[in-house]
Amino acid sequence: MKSFKKLLIVIIMGIMLFGCDEVTDVDKIDDVLADQLAREAFDLLNDKLLDLEEPVGTPQQGEDLFPEADYNKIKAGFEAALTEAPDNALANFGMAILELASINYDEDLWTLIDDFDSEFSEGRLFNNQFSFLVNTPLMYVKYLQNSMRAGDISFARIQNYIDNNVMPKIENSLNSLEVAVSLPDSVVIKINTGAEVLELDKGELYVFRAGVFAVSAAMRMITLYDLDLFDENKTYDWLDEISFNGDYNEIESYTYEPVGQILTLEYQDNSVENDSLLFHILKYNIADRPGFGTFRSGNLPNEIKSDLEAILYDLQNVVDYVSSETDDQSDDIIKFDYITQWNNDINNIQDAPNFASDWQTVDDIISWVETLLDGPVTFNEDLHGDGIQVELTIDFSRMFNPGLQNMKDYLPLHNWLPEEDWVNEDYWEDEQYWGGGTYSFYFQEQLIHVDSVMTVESHYYDSWVEPLELVDETGTAIDVENEMPYFPDYTLNGIFPGMDRDKWFDLLGIDK
Repeated sequence: MKSFKKLLIVIIMGIMLFGCDEVTDVDKIDDVLADQLAREAFDLLNDKLLDLEEPVGTPQQGEDLFPEADYNKIKAGFEAALTEAPDNALANFGMAILELASINYDEDLWTLIDDFDSEFSEGRLFNNQFSFLVNTPLMYVKYLQNSMRAGDISFARIQNYIDNNVMPKIENSLNSLEVAVSLPDSVVIKINTGAEVLELDKGELYVFRAGVFAVSAAMRMITLYDLDLFDENKTYDWLDEISFNGDYNEIESYTYEPVGQILTLEYQDNSVENDSLLFHILKYNIADRPGFGTFRSGNLPNEIKSDLEAILYDLQNVVDYVSSETDDQSDDIIKFDYITQWNNDINNIQDAPNFASDWQTVDDIISWVETLLDGPVTFNEDLHGDGIQVELTIDFSRMFNPGLQNMKDYLPLHNWLPEEDWVNEDYWEDEQYWGGGTYSFYFQEQLIHVDSVMTVESHYYDSWVEPLELVDETGTAIDVENEMPYFPDYTLNGIFPGMDRDKWFDLLGIDK
């Protein structure tokens, strides 16, 4: 089945690859100056996007891809056109594209994200809006996994940047698109490909706006929670005490016995001091800082739901508008034939899950997702391939209202151990026959060569930190290797209504 993402690609590539020919509006836009200013700004934007289509080097190399001076110059052109005619179609649509392009090529934003997730930062937004939205929750997972392995770990740096620099551009883009899609059908934008002239009308505008709403929802997800790892003084001064360059098992000393030609290497795990401090900071934030894991001030998950509903609304608008068009569609980017093909593909899905078995049209999918966002939906699926239907009820609406207001309330049951008991130590040896040759190793950042080595004896002094223990409802420590963690709320605040520990075992196929 062709996805709506492909529609967005068509529009973006159309703008990036083709110049603008003309704007037609017999009812409203009759100001020649406004049209001229909009066309000039759009041409500048088009040229800039062509230059940026294949940037040299990785996304984090080279000069600023979209300099602020270029952004301001193009924006001023669109603003001048809108001053002459606020409903100029080309100026409004161009402004919307400009804002998204500015975010897409914002090196400050993507470098911040790249600090802890280089794979995520490479995706960007053009042709990737919906994938960006779907993968955004994984950013929190990646952050929590990697936040203790790099110096630039303040998640708030990203969140504050999005609040101050990204969200205003998204809002401006959506405001411009609101004007563009409210114009009468007589207003169309013509794109001259050189080989043909294509028509950009409300159908394409709805698709583009759905993509902007997807970006908005993703950015709201990123900025939803306070996950900063402060110390007791509400600072990041503790980073000055951390070393991120040492190996966990370094050679502390070595000796060589010429008689037996025995090289003895003494290894020491140097991670324990770092890990102890890092877990101390984590304990402080989880156990003693009330704001950690809660909604940031002014951020609510219901705003994310509003963006998701807006996506569905615009996708339905695409289907309805294109399906009802009666004019010649030979020059349309999105044609009625596409809707027919999507419906045919949906109606012929093979081995569809039970919840999709009644889907016949795009409208059915949109309606189903709307239902999923609005209240409990019960699934009956063969999850384990054993022919047994497993029932699961999910109420996604609870994710947005009231949402998981404090993530600390849903962590596995645990007890923090006294910090003086965190460090554990072990000792073990390894012997390797070398046969009288030269043995080389690094010691204090220098490569050492020892000749005539018959045997290499390695002595390891391992240390590790265990700051907490997982417990059951009685507070008794559990064997984490053989027992699933216990949770305070198996329903996740009603997202999984009626779920308990035994039902999770059944759902996951775990023997009790």
